[in-house]
Amino acid sequence: MKYEFWFNYLNLLQERGIPHYLVSAIFRADQHFFKWYGDWTRNILKGFTHIFVQNENSLELLEFVGITNATISGDTRFDRVVAIASEKREIPMVQAFCKEKLVLVAGSSWPEDEKLLIRFVSENPGKFKLILVPHEIHDDAIRNLINTSGMKACRYSEGSLEKAGNADILIIDAVGILSQVYRYGQVAYIGGGFGAGIHNILEPAVYGMPVIFGPIYHKFQEAVDLVEAKGAYSIHNYNELERILRKFSDDPGFLSSTSSISKAFVEQRKGATGKILKLIPAI
Repeated sequence: MKYEFWFNYLNLLQERGIPHYLVSAIFRADQHFFKWYGDWTRNILKGFTHIFVQNENSLELLEFVGITNATISGDTRFDRVVAIASEKREIPMVQAFCKEKLVLVAGSSWPEDEKLLIRFVSENPGKFKLILVPHEIHDDAIRNLINTSGMKACRYSEGSLEKAGNADILIIDAVGILSQVYRYGQVAYIGGGFGAGIHNILEPAVYGMPVIFGPIYHKFQEAVDLVEAKGAYSIHNYNELERILRKFSDDPGFLSSTSSISKAFVEQRKGATGKILKLIPAI
């Protein structure tokens, strides 16, 4: 049904002479578009005025099926996170919690992630303070997380500067501030890697944070690339998590060099938005 909708919608745009572009596209050989039975879905791609792809492999896949109206431009999400980071929004409660300590920020965490992280801060006191930003923030889930943590936990929506400053764990039960919370941390853990797949790794990477996540990440090109660059680390179990976090906390040089890799990774890939805007009038 969704393919039929897009096919009809693009046909309508074509009939009315309205240009339409696919931006920051990335393709894999295992997608329907590139299978022998993929004629119908390929017609959707052929309906775009132009396709801006992230990498050479995507361009080659399109050319393989006869789609040549495509250009490598990069990923506009890098520009987005750079813009967000430049806002520098202050969050006093988070600042009070950090107290110039090493801080581990877990973004969009799921129960599987939280069990590992809480165990680490419990068994390794003084290594990191932990900010949890759970994927599920309904009241029952947050209260259960606090009750089972066995540690001094402060809930953002019910906390104070004093309570946050005395807590071991700060739980962010608010929507829309995760991207700004990252700026207070030194290391990021991204949730979802033990389930359907990881969440956004670029939001912490823009601040020069090393990134850690579970084993399910290979469909996310930026994660694959950052692991290869040694700015991110994938873990499969608690022992691997403990090993890498202890290395970050005990070896300032390793933390600094990994941070620099992560920061450079984003800086070197920004600019896709400008490329696309410059190219569109010529297409």
